[in-house]
Amino acid sequence: SKLLGRGARAPSDPNAYPAILQRLEPLAAPRGLPDDLVAYIMFTSGTTSRPKGVQITHGNLAHHLGTLSRQFGYGADSRILNILPLNHTAGMTQGPSVAFWNGASVYRPAPFSLPAIGALLDTVYSERITHFVAVPTILALILKFGHEYRDAFRTPDFRFIVSAAAQLEAELWSGFETAFGVRVANLYGLTETVTGGLFSGPDDASHRIGTVGKPVDCEARIVDDAGKDAPGGTPGELLMRGGHVMKGYLNNPEDTAAVLRDGWLCTGDIATRDAEGFFRIVGRKKNLIITGGINVHPEEVAEGIVSDFEGLQM
Repeated sequence: SKLLGRGARAPSDPNAYPAILQRLEPLAAPRGLPDDLVAYIMFTSGTTSRPKGVQITHGNLAHHLGTLSRQFGYGADSRILNILPLNHTAGMTQGPSVAFWNGASVYRPAPFSLPAIGALLDTVYSERITHFVAVPTILALILKFGHEYRDAFRTPDFRFIVSAAAQLEAELWSGFETAFGVRVANLYGLTETVTGGLFSGPDDASHRIGTVGKPVDCEARIVDDAGKDAPGGTPGELLMRGGHVMKGYLNNPEDTAAVLRDGWLCTGDIATRDAEGFFRIVGRKKNLIITGGINVHPEEVAEGIVSDFEGLQM
């Protein structure tokens, strides 16, 4: 439909906007929603080129919004800064959804850009922000170009940063915390798990740089190629099970059956678990490179390059 300019008349067609609004009748608020009723469908392709519609139920969403709220201490007085895209689970679930769940406020001043780093960080003080949800790329750019704003998070209201959606390299993690004097919490999850499942921080007990922490309100295990539990410290595929795991892929029983096995979600990520129960993502199952009989994960190569580069800068 065409946009109406100032002073323009509404179309006479009763089925066109905005006339159609006059025909709508208000409905009574539902007394309750079945847990297995689909709340939303978000498309994701992961490391493949074929998008899949992830079906998240109201039960999945309620389960995980409760987890996020308890883990990060969200409440009615929380003021969440999250400028991530709303078509991504880290932008939607950890922004408007968790804010509505808690009666909190979410702030989205402008899309991220290098020239706007200063304005973005000024928002932390001017809007009394308590939590900042970001991805590692944004943190890396703020660390590199935000030298004049090293005190941006040292306000009476601010609590900590939440890093999501991608691997948070140890060098970036520790460098950011040191430079800005702020705690960074890390979480791991997929669109298929609403947004999270494993958490590193913000509390001291679970905060372990270089890891994705431990499972919260769910189970996690590491299995070998035969589907059996891998010995401690041995890399294997990470599986998750809990109330936050999706119903399945929309109209795609084949792919659903491939990743949902006996209630466990096969994430496709390769991980290790140390003696204290902390998980670390070391690669992607489909990205494995075999050279000279040795398994090499691109993520390990990238982390080594970052470490060497930081050393050269110093």
